[in-house]
Amino acid sequence: MKISNLTFAGIVHVPALKNADLSARYETHAIGGGEWSIEVYGPNGEFLKEFVGSNGTRPGEEATDLWVEVSEWEQEVARPAHSYKNYTAPDGATGSISFFRREVERGRLHGCVIIF
Repeated sequence: MKISNLTFAGIVHVPALKNADLSARYETHAIGGGEWSIEVYGPNGEFLKEFVGSNGTRPGEEATDLWVEVSEWEQEVARPAHSYKNYTAPDGATGSISFFRREVERGRLHGCVIIF
């Protein structure tokens, strides 16, 4: 399938995202039995990750530094940097070529001519 009437609008560079960029809220909870948890939530309230560890109150048990684990997790890359070619359709819609292919499959032609 070839989609004609699309105009090249430039290259879009999407920066890498770290887990810290996705984190919006943290909650700490005492679970009991010397255990604590830190829950990480995203900007829309979605649960992202939970860290569980000991607080070191039991004999012979070392405390787990959960905030160090959270900091290490925050530095991990959640989405690598990437680039894509951006196109504009006659009706003003913009997106990648795969966006327009999905739109054609849904019956939304955006003023383009489709050649099979």
